[in-house]
Amino acid sequence: VGTGTPDLYFTFARDKANMDFSAWQGNDFQITDETWADINEKVKEYNEPGKFVCFLGYEWSGTTPMGGDHNIYFLGDDQKIHRSYHWQIGMENQDGSARSPLSSLWEEFEGRNDVMAIPHVGGRYGNFDFYNPDFSPVVEIHSHHGSFEWFFLDILARGHNPGIIAASDDHSCRPGLSFPTEVSSRGGFVSFDVKGGYTAVFAETLDRKSIWDAIKARHCYATSGERMIASVACGDKIMGDEFRIDSPPIFDIYVIGTTGIKEFYVMRNLDVAFSLNDTRPRDESRIFIEWSGVRVKSRAKKTQWNGTIRIEHGTIISVDEYKNQKRGKRTELISGNLLKFNSSTSGDTDGFELNMIKTSETVITINYGENQFSFKTEELSHGNIKHFAGGVNLEIRAGHPPMNIGNNVELQFIDGNIEPGNNAYWIKAIQTDGHTLWTSPMYIDFSG
Repeated sequence: VGTGTPDLYFTFARDKANMDFSAWQGNDFQITDETWADINEKVKEYNEPGKFVCFLGYEWSGTTPMGGDHNIYFLGDDQKIHRSYHWQIGMENQDGSARSPLSSLWEEFEGRNDVMAIPHVGGRYGNFDFYNPDFSPVVEIHSHHGSFEWFFLDILARGHNPGIIAASDDHSCRPGLSFPTEVSSRGGFVSFDVKGGYTAVFAETLDRKSIWDAIKARHCYATSGERMIASVACGDKIMGDEFRIDSPPIFDIYVIGTTGIKEFYVMRNLDVAFSLNDTRPRDESRIFIEWSGVRVKSRAKKTQWNGTIRIEHGTIISVDEYKNQKRGKRTELISGNLLKFNSSTSGDTDGFELNMIKTSETVITINYGENQFSFKTEELSHGNIKHFAGGVNLEIRAGHPPMNIGNNVELQFIDGNIEPGNNAYWIKAIQTDGHTLWTSPMYIDFSG
């Protein structure tokens, strides 16, 4: 659905974006029987083991109360489509093939190991009240719709053990190279603020079964659109593995960025177990100010951050914008004491660094919308300042940036603070351009 044809879709993924594997995921309520038959044939045509792997699939697009968006993937060919409903191809369900709510789809797939249903955040975010680990070994943390770390944290807080993937979903026939854009829709334009994401898997060979088994085993990780490399091991275990130990875990971690890595975290469950940033000296001549998050979990998630920065008892010398992926969204330095900014976020982070002359009396006031907050720059010597701005996870942060870590991070981490019970360990790395990597967790049962 959207722009283009299945041929353009798969050839773009293969020849322009240089992807190893892809799938076509049209919204079920827009897929006619004729379209589905065509997609079945195109997937078979373009699937070339060892060169380019295609999976058959579609998006089950039920409303959130009925289960929410889930991307259905099949291991084999010539599969039947079970839509959530037949909205744009006729409201009636004459053949009885529709399955809604999501629990009825689980009943349809019961006993099968050749189908996956990955919870997705788009217009109708996946509802974890319906979560079924038999069909959902991973959840989506990023797509062209934005970054949704809150989505993963939600399922983790419920005690489930999923892995992490990312996706494109840009509806413009550019899988693998989906850049921020606006696309025409009913009643106007739909704006996408971020680049589409990537899923990386540790597979034995480039074929369906190997990729399928790797995702089912959670041997995979996600990025927000750059081809970052990650390896996490604990002895002979790798990311996604679930195992039991009786002594504190020792992790060997290696991450390669496509540019400098600004922030690096080892996460334990919902909290930071180790931050490489805390071990780095800070550049106190500069101050970063950044904002992120979403208003709500549903379609109207986008947040406008238009506002001003006012400086008292100090002067801005220069401004370096970062993390703002969308064209046309810029900061404007009006004077040494006034800066305007214009930005929108969909779970991602935008921001800038200020090079400024300051004293112990320098005050920065941030105005956004009808809100504002102020702080003295000397407060940043004690650590970063965070200002909660409502919504799901809307937040403004300020601080002195850590010195550049470099493009590569290689370290060994021993967690002597692990608590008995199940612990999820995952890596989060953020580059200077704002692109982020999230690894699927290791799930470690520590006996203590």
